[in-house]
Amino acid sequence: MCYSYNNFSPDSWDDAYAVELDNFSSRGDEGEVWFGEDALFRVLGWMDGHARDLGAPVLDLGCGNGITCAHLAASGFRDVSGVDYSEDAVRLARKVAEKRGADVKLEVGIDPGL
Repeated sequence: MCYSYNNFSPDSWDDAYAVELDNFSSRGDEGEVWFGEDALFRVLGWMDGHARDLGAPVLDLGCGNGITCAHLAASGFRDVSGVDYSEDAVRLARKVAEKRGADVKLEVGIDPGL
């Protein structure tokens, strides 16, 4: 499923993550990188080339399904945290992290009205 997030409301995100969480539970589908895998790999490449301290804290604000956090942990970052306002997003992110063996902290937070 491909989403356009330009006009999403907090309820729309919650609905989308409920579907993605169900997809993970029934088929093991981790969901999409909603801003595109090319962007994800550009960020990861930049981090790989510029981050000097793999123990420095990294925060993914609006972590969604947690794929970015899981990739960062797999790249050797040791203090990775993800936060999202959607409880289902964080539930999914925790399942993705567990499936990938990623040691990351994932919490519900962020006011969607900000």
